[in-house]
Amino acid sequence: MSNIGNKPLGSDWAAFLPKQMIPVANLLAPQLEVAAAVSVASTAIATRMFGIWTNAMLGSFDLKTTGVKQTAPVAIADLKAAIREKTGEAAKASEPAQRSKNDVIANSLENISSAAIEDLKKISGVGPKLEQVLNSMGIRSYAQIAAWTADDIAKIDGQLKLNGRISRDDWVGQANRFVSEVK
Repeated sequence: MSNIGNKPLGSDWAAFLPKQMIPVANLLAPQLEVAAAVSVASTAIATRMFGIWTNAMLGSFDLKTTGVKQTAPVAIADLKAAIREKTGEAAKASEPAQRSKNDVIANSLENISSAAIEDLKKISGVGPKLEQVLNSMGIRSYAQIAAWTADDIAKIDGQLKLNGRISRDDWVGQANRFVSEVK
């Protein structure tokens, strides 16, 4: 049994044990010391190994170290030109019905790209994050918002959990004003 000074180890907590248990507790004291030391050491080793693993995972996800080239975003004008080239070639090779279908697709793509230019943040109550959410839902122009019915407003308000904000801020009225300014 280890001694600290003049006092045997475990004498403080031995006061809480029944007299019959003190000899057993004194026999187990060295083993408990070893178990405590091992648990501290194993915790330190486990912490170190977790740190190594975490750094390895972060390093594998870092694009700069993997050698992956980051590509520049494609300009909308380049996409329009590529679509016009493709639709032009397809129109020459196909019948007139196919040509009109390609023209409709090209016109709708032009409408989408021009709608993507509109800044929905001009509407009071629409911030950058909400504009991103609206764009992801396909809402990119003031004309789309101006055409909303009461059912559309209720549906979108429910999806975005805005609690009636669309009606309170009068998004449809604001969008109508912006559409009339453009014309």
